[in-house]
Amino acid sequence: MKTGFSSTQFLMVLGAVLAISIVLSSPAQAQTDSIDNAVAEGRRIKVIYEGFVEGTLQIEDRSRGVNLRFGNYSQNIGGTRTIPVTGNYRSEVIYDGIYFTAVDYATYSAREITHQQSPISGTRSGNTCRILETDGNHRDGLCSLDYLIFEKTTVVPQATVILRYNARAIEVVDLSEQERIATERRAEIERQAEIYRLQEVQRQREAAAYLQSRPRANSAQTTLLDRAIAQDSQAWFINRFDQGSLTDVVVLPPPDAGVVLVRGSYTYNGGSLGWVNARLRGTSVECLEYWDRQGSCAAVRSAPAASASPSRMREGLAIEREIERRRHDDWLNWRANQRQ
Repeated sequence: MKTGFSSTQFLMVLGAVLAISIVLSSPAQAQTDSIDNAVAEGRRIKVIYEGFVEGTLQIEDRSRGVNLRFGNYSQNIGGTRTIPVTGNYRSEVIYDGIYFTAVDYATYSAREITHQQSPISGTRSGNTCRILETDGNHRDGLCSLDYLIFEKTTVVPQATVILRYNARAIEVVDLSEQERIATERRAEIERQAEIYRLQEVQRQREAAAYLQSRPRANSAQTTLLDRAIAQDSQAWFINRFDQGSLTDVVVLPPPDAGVVLVRGSYTYNGGSLGWVNARLRGTSVECLEYWDRQGSCAAVRSAPAASASPSRMREGLAIEREIERRRHDDWLNWRANQRQ
Protein backbone atom coordinates (compact mmCIF):
# COMPACT_ATOMS: atom_id res chain seq x y z
CA MET A 1 0.00 0.00 0.00
CA LYS A 2 1.45 3.41 -0.94
CA THR A 3 1.13 6.20 1.60
CA GLY A 4 0.68 9.87 0.84
CA PHE A 5 1.30 12.62 3.44
CA SER A 6 0.07 16.15 3.82
CA SER A 7 2.47 18.88 4.90
CA THR A 8 1.13 18.71 8.48
CA GLN A 9 1.54 14.94 8.61
CA PHE A 10 5.03 15.29 7.15
CA LEU A 11 6.07 17.71 9.89
CA MET A 12 4.68 15.36 12.55
CA VAL A 13 6.56 12.40 11.11
CA LEU A 14 9.73 14.45 10.68
CA GLY A 15 9.50 15.44 14.34
CA ALA A 16 9.16 11.80 15.30
CA VAL A 17 12.22 10.94 13.19
CA LEU A 18 14.26 13.64 14.90
CA ALA A 19 13.12 12.40 18.28
CA ILE A 20 14.25 8.88 17.38
CA SER A 21 17.61 10.20 16.23
CA ILE A 22 18.14 12.16 19.44
CA VAL A 23 16.94 9.56 21.97
CA LEU A 24 19.05 6.72 20.59
CA SER A 25 20.12 5.32 23.96
CA SER A 26 17.04 3.57 25.35
CA PRO A 27 14.38 3.07 22.60
CA ALA A 28 17.04 2.27 20.00
CA GLN A 29 18.55 -0.34 22.32
CA ALA A 30 15.18 -2.07 22.51
CA GLN A 31 14.95 -2.10 18.72
CA THR A 32 18.52 -3.40 18.51
CA ASP A 33 17.67 -6.28 20.80
CA SER A 34 14.57 -7.18 18.80
CA ILE A 35 16.29 -7.33 15.41
CA ASP A 36 19.33 -9.11 16.85
CA ASN A 37 17.07 -11.66 18.52
CA ALA A 38 15.12 -12.12 15.30
CA VAL A 39 18.25 -13.16 13.38
CA ALA A 40 19.87 -15.10 16.22
CA GLU A 41 20.96 -18.71 15.71
CA GLY A 42 21.29 -18.33 11.97
CA ARG A 43 17.69 -17.28 11.33
CA ARG A 44 16.70 -15.05 8.41
CA ILE A 45 13.84 -12.57 8.32
CA LYS A 46 12.26 -10.32 5.72
CA VAL A 47 10.88 -6.93 6.71
CA ILE A 48 8.65 -4.98 4.35
CA TYR A 49 8.70 -1.21 4.87
CA GLU A 50 6.43 1.44 3.38
CA GLY A 51 6.63 5.19 3.72
CA PHE A 52 7.64 8.33 1.89
CA VAL A 53 10.61 10.07 0.33
CA GLU A 54 11.18 13.83 0.29
CA GLY A 55 14.02 16.11 -0.66
CA THR A 56 15.27 18.54 -3.27
CA LEU A 57 16.65 18.52 -6.78
CA GLN A 58 19.06 21.36 -7.62
CA ILE A 59 19.57 21.93 -11.34
CA GLU A 60 22.02 24.30 -12.96
CA ASP A 61 19.96 26.89 -14.85
CA ARG A 62 21.86 29.43 -16.98
CA SER A 63 18.70 31.42 -17.64
CA ARG A 64 18.84 32.43 -13.98
CA GLY A 65 22.52 33.34 -14.14
CA VAL A 66 24.37 36.63 -14.74
CA ASN A 67 26.45 37.60 -17.80
CA LEU A 68 29.75 39.25 -16.83
CA ARG A 69 31.83 41.22 -19.36
CA PHE A 70 35.55 41.97 -19.17
CA GLY A 71 36.47 43.90 -22.28
CA ASN A 72 35.92 41.57 -25.21
CA TYR A 73 35.49 38.57 -22.90
CA SER A 74 32.11 37.56 -21.45
CA GLN A 75 31.09 34.69 -19.15
CA ASN A 76 27.76 33.43 -17.87
CA ILE A 77 27.72 32.74 -14.14
CA GLY A 78 24.96 30.13 -14.03
CA GLY A 79 22.27 30.09 -11.41
CA THR A 80 20.48 27.13 -9.91
CA ARG A 81 16.89 26.03 -9.77
CA THR A 82 15.63 24.03 -6.77
CA ILE A 83 12.77 21.59 -7.28
CA PRO A 84 11.06 19.99 -4.26
CA VAL A 85 10.75 16.23 -4.51
CA THR A 86 8.24 13.97 -2.76
CA GLY A 87 7.15 10.43 -3.40
CA ASN A 88 6.24 7.01 -2.08
CA TYR A 89 8.79 4.48 -0.95
CA ARG A 90 8.74 0.72 -0.34
CA SER A 91 11.57 -1.61 0.56
CA GLU A 92 11.74 -5.37 1.11
CA VAL A 93 14.79 -6.12 3.26
CA ILE A 94 16.15 -9.56 4.09
CA TYR A 95 18.26 -9.63 7.25
CA ASP A 96 20.72 -12.51 7.54
CA GLY A 97 22.95 -12.08 10.58
CA ILE A 98 24.98 -8.89 10.10
CA TYR A 99 24.25 -8.81 6.37
CA PHE A 100 21.18 -7.64 4.51
CA THR A 101 19.90 -7.41 0.96
CA ALA A 102 16.92 -5.46 -0.28
CA VAL A 103 14.90 -4.30 -3.23
CA ASP A 104 13.77 -0.67 -3.19
CA TYR A 105 10.73 0.71 -4.99
CA ALA A 106 10.30 4.48 -5.25
CA THR A 107 8.08 6.85 -7.19
CA TYR A 108 8.82 10.59 -7.35
CA SER A 109 6.74 13.68 -8.00
CA ALA A 110 9.48 15.41 -10.00
CA ARG A 111 9.43 14.35 -13.62
CA GLU A 112 13.19 14.91 -13.79
CA ILE A 113 13.69 11.87 -11.50
CA THR A 114 12.59 8.59 -12.98
CA HIS A 115 10.68 5.97 -10.99
CA GLN A 116 13.02 3.18 -10.07
CA GLN A 117 13.38 -0.28 -8.61
CA SER A 118 16.86 -1.03 -7.37
CA PRO A 119 18.61 -3.77 -5.38
CA ILE A 120 20.76 -2.77 -2.41
CA SER A 121 22.94 -4.63 0.07
CA GLY A 122 25.15 -3.94 3.05
CA THR A 123 25.95 -4.77 6.64
CA ARG A 124 24.14 -4.13 9.93
CA SER A 125 25.43 -3.34 13.39
CA GLY A 126 22.66 -3.02 15.92
CA ASN A 127 20.12 -0.66 14.41
CA THR A 128 22.61 0.96 12.01
CA CYS A 129 22.55 -0.30 8.46
CA ARG A 130 25.52 0.52 6.24
CA ILE A 131 24.32 0.49 2.64
CA LEU A 132 26.86 -0.28 -0.07
CA GLU A 133 26.53 2.04 -3.06
CA THR A 134 27.20 0.90 -6.63
CA ASP A 135 30.17 3.28 -6.80
CA GLY A 136 31.81 1.61 -3.79
CA ASN A 137 30.83 4.27 -1.25
CA HIS A 138 28.69 3.66 1.83
CA ARG A 139 25.86 5.49 3.51
CA ASP A 140 24.49 4.82 6.98
CA GLY A 141 20.85 4.65 7.97
CA LEU A 142 18.66 3.56 10.85
CA CYS A 143 16.97 0.17 10.55
CA SER A 144 14.95 -2.01 12.88
CA LEU A 145 11.88 -4.21 12.93
CA ASP A 146 9.83 -0.99 13.09
CA TYR A 147 11.46 1.62 10.85
CA LEU A 148 13.93 2.32 8.04
CA ILE A 149 15.41 5.83 7.76
CA PHE A 150 18.28 7.04 5.61
CA GLU A 151 19.42 9.92 3.41
CA LYS A 152 21.00 9.78 -0.03
CA THR A 153 22.88 12.49 -1.89
CA THR A 154 23.59 12.05 -5.59
CA VAL A 155 25.75 14.48 -7.55
CA VAL A 156 25.70 14.34 -11.33
CA PRO A 157 26.79 16.90 -13.93
CA GLN A 158 24.65 20.03 -13.57
CA ALA A 159 22.42 18.54 -10.82
CA THR A 160 22.42 17.52 -7.15
CA VAL A 161 19.72 15.33 -5.62
CA ILE A 162 19.23 15.07 -1.85
CA LEU A 163 16.57 12.57 -0.79
CA ARG A 164 15.46 11.45 2.66
CA TYR A 165 13.65 8.12 3.01
CA ASN A 166 11.39 7.35 5.96
CA ALA A 167 9.43 4.11 6.15
CA ARG A 168 7.66 2.01 8.77
CA ALA A 169 7.58 -1.77 8.84
CA ILE A 170 4.24 -3.19 7.73
CA GLU A 171 5.16 -6.90 7.74
CA VAL A 172 7.84 -9.14 9.26
CA VAL A 173 8.29 -12.62 7.79
CA ASP A 174 10.36 -15.37 9.42
CA LEU A 175 12.07 -16.84 6.35
CA SER A 176 13.81 -19.53 8.40
CA GLU A 177 10.46 -20.80 9.62
CA GLN A 178 9.11 -20.75 6.07
CA GLU A 179 12.16 -22.68 4.89
CA ARG A 180 11.73 -25.20 7.73
CA ILE A 181 8.09 -25.77 6.78
CA ALA A 182 9.04 -26.06 3.10
CA THR A 183 11.77 -28.59 3.95
CA GLU A 184 9.30 -30.66 5.95
CA ARG A 185 6.82 -30.56 3.08
CA ARG A 186 9.48 -31.65 0.58
CA ALA A 187 10.48 -34.50 2.90
CA GLU A 188 6.84 -35.60 3.18
CA ILE A 189 6.39 -35.44 -0.61
CA GLU A 190 9.53 -37.52 -1.08
CA ARG A 191 8.32 -40.01 1.54
CA GLN A 192 4.94 -40.35 -0.19
CA ALA A 193 6.69 -40.71 -3.56
CA GLU A 194 8.86 -43.51 -2.19
CA ILE A 195 5.79 -45.26 -0.78
CA TYR A 196 4.09 -44.96 -4.15
CA ARG A 197 7.20 -46.23 -5.93
CA LEU A 198 7.39 -49.29 -3.68
CA GLN A 199 3.67 -49.92 -4.18
CA GLU A 200 4.16 -49.64 -7.95
CA VAL A 201 7.08 -52.08 -7.84
CA GLN A 202 4.94 -54.50 -5.84
CA ARG A 203 2.05 -54.08 -8.25
CA GLN A 204 4.30 -54.80 -11.21
CA ARG A 205 5.68 -57.89 -9.49
CA GLU A 206 2.18 -59.13 -8.78
CA ALA A 207 1.13 -58.42 -12.36
CA ALA A 208 4.18 -60.30 -13.66
CA ALA A 209 3.46 -63.22 -11.34
CA TYR A 210 -0.15 -63.29 -12.50
CA LEU A 211 0.87 -63.36 -16.18
CA GLN A 212 3.34 -66.15 -15.43
CA SER A 213 0.49 -68.16 -13.92
CA ARG A 214 -1.72 -67.84 -17.00
CA PRO A 215 -1.74 -70.56 -19.67
CA ARG A 216 0.37 -69.95 -22.77
CA ALA A 217 -1.33 -69.18 -26.05
CA ASN A 218 -1.03 -71.83 -28.74
CA SER A 219 1.06 -71.28 -31.85
CA ALA A 220 -1.96 -70.38 -34.00
CA GLN A 221 -3.05 -67.65 -31.57
CA THR A 222 0.52 -66.34 -31.29
CA THR A 223 0.90 -66.21 -35.09
CA LEU A 224 -2.47 -64.49 -35.47
CA LEU A 225 -1.48 -61.82 -32.96
CA ASP A 226 1.98 -61.32 -34.49
CA ARG A 227 0.51 -60.76 -37.96
CA ALA A 228 -2.12 -58.37 -36.60
CA ILE A 229 0.54 -56.23 -34.89
CA ALA A 230 2.71 -56.26 -38.03
CA GLN A 231 -0.23 -55.13 -40.16
CA ASP A 232 -1.41 -52.49 -37.67
CA SER A 233 2.11 -51.11 -37.29
CA GLN A 234 2.09 -50.07 -40.95
CA ALA A 235 -0.15 -47.19 -39.83
CA TRP A 236 2.21 -46.14 -37.00
CA PHE A 237 4.05 -42.87 -37.59
CA ILE A 238 6.25 -42.54 -34.51
CA ASN A 239 7.05 -46.06 -33.31
CA ARG A 240 8.30 -48.95 -35.48
CA PHE A 241 7.44 -52.55 -34.63
CA ASP A 242 10.44 -54.88 -34.34
CA GLN A 243 9.45 -57.78 -36.56
CA GLY A 244 9.56 -61.16 -34.78
CA SER A 245 9.85 -59.64 -31.29
CA LEU A 246 6.48 -60.88 -29.97
CA THR A 247 6.95 -63.09 -26.88
CA ASP A 248 5.21 -64.33 -23.72
CA VAL A 249 1.74 -64.54 -25.25
CA VAL A 250 -0.70 -65.74 -22.60
CA VAL A 251 -4.45 -66.32 -22.46
CA LEU A 252 -6.44 -64.10 -20.09
CA PRO A 253 -9.93 -64.75 -18.73
CA PRO A 254 -12.38 -64.19 -21.61
CA PRO A 255 -14.65 -61.11 -21.31
CA ASP A 256 -17.40 -62.59 -23.51
CA ALA A 257 -18.48 -65.99 -24.75
CA GLY A 258 -16.76 -66.96 -27.97
CA VAL A 259 -13.94 -64.43 -27.43
CA VAL A 260 -10.36 -65.32 -26.53
CA LEU A 261 -8.39 -62.56 -24.82
CA VAL A 262 -4.62 -62.78 -25.21
CA ARG A 263 -1.76 -60.58 -24.10
CA GLY A 264 1.77 -60.46 -25.45
CA SER A 265 4.96 -58.45 -25.11
CA TYR A 266 6.90 -57.01 -28.03
CA THR A 267 9.63 -54.47 -28.75
CA TYR A 268 9.63 -51.42 -30.98
CA ASN A 269 12.18 -48.87 -32.22
CA GLY A 270 15.03 -51.31 -31.77
CA GLY A 271 14.37 -52.70 -28.30
CA SER A 272 11.86 -50.54 -26.38
CA LEU A 273 9.39 -52.74 -24.53
CA GLY A 274 5.63 -52.62 -25.07
CA TRP A 275 2.65 -54.91 -24.66
CA VAL A 276 -0.71 -55.46 -26.33
CA ASN A 277 -4.04 -57.08 -25.52
CA ALA A 278 -6.06 -58.61 -28.34
CA ARG A 279 -9.58 -59.95 -28.66
CA LEU A 280 -9.66 -63.04 -30.87
CA ARG A 281 -12.81 -64.47 -32.33
CA GLY A 282 -12.22 -67.61 -34.34
CA THR A 283 -9.39 -66.91 -36.76
CA SER A 284 -9.70 -63.11 -36.74
CA VAL A 285 -8.50 -60.33 -34.44
CA GLU A 286 -11.37 -58.08 -33.41
CA CYS A 287 -9.25 -55.32 -31.89
CA LEU A 288 -5.92 -54.40 -30.31
CA GLU A 289 -5.33 -52.50 -27.06
CA TYR A 290 -1.77 -51.17 -26.75
CA TRP A 291 0.19 -50.14 -23.68
CA ASP A 292 0.17 -46.50 -24.81
CA ARG A 293 -3.58 -46.26 -25.37
CA GLN A 294 -5.04 -48.32 -22.56
CA GLY A 295 -8.81 -48.48 -22.41
CA SER A 296 -9.14 -48.25 -26.19
CA CYS A 297 -9.37 -51.49 -28.15
CA ALA A 298 -9.29 -50.48 -31.84
CA ALA A 299 -9.68 -52.52 -35.01
CA VAL A 300 -6.54 -53.58 -36.84
CA ARG A 301 -5.41 -50.88 -39.24
CA SER A 302 -3.45 -51.11 -42.43
CA ALA A 303 -1.24 -48.86 -44.54
CA PRO A 304 -3.07 -46.17 -46.56
CA ALA A 305 -4.37 -47.47 -49.87
CA ALA A 306 -2.08 -46.80 -52.84
CA SER A 307 -5.07 -45.74 -54.94
CA ALA A 308 -5.83 -42.79 -52.71
CA SER A 309 -5.07 -39.35 -54.10
CA PRO A 310 -1.80 -37.77 -52.93
CA SER A 311 -3.62 -34.92 -51.20
CA ARG A 312 -5.96 -37.29 -49.34
CA MET A 313 -3.04 -39.48 -48.39
CA ARG A 314 -1.13 -36.49 -46.99
CA GLU A 315 -4.22 -35.38 -45.11
CA GLY A 316 -4.76 -38.81 -43.61
CA LEU A 317 -1.09 -39.19 -42.73
CA ALA A 318 -1.09 -35.82 -40.96
CA ILE A 319 -4.12 -36.77 -38.90
CA GLU A 320 -2.69 -40.17 -37.98
CA ARG A 321 0.68 -38.64 -37.17
CA GLU A 322 -0.91 -36.11 -34.82
CA ILE A 323 -2.97 -38.83 -33.10
CA GLU A 324 0.11 -41.00 -32.65
CA ARG A 325 2.14 -38.04 -31.37
CA ARG A 326 -0.46 -37.18 -28.75
CA ARG A 327 -0.69 -40.79 -27.62
CA HIS A 328 3.06 -40.92 -27.33
CA ASP A 329 3.14 -37.66 -25.31
CA ASP A 330 0.40 -38.96 -23.03
CA TRP A 331 2.40 -42.11 -22.45
CA LEU A 332 5.58 -40.16 -21.65
CA ASN A 333 3.69 -37.96 -19.18
CA TRP A 334 2.15 -41.01 -17.55
CA ARG A 335 5.56 -42.68 -17.20
CA ALA A 336 7.04 -39.48 -15.74
CA ASN A 337 4.26 -39.28 -13.18
CA GLN A 338 4.80 -42.89 -12.23
CA ARG A 339 8.46 -42.25 -11.52
CA GLN A 340 7.89 -39.18 -9.33
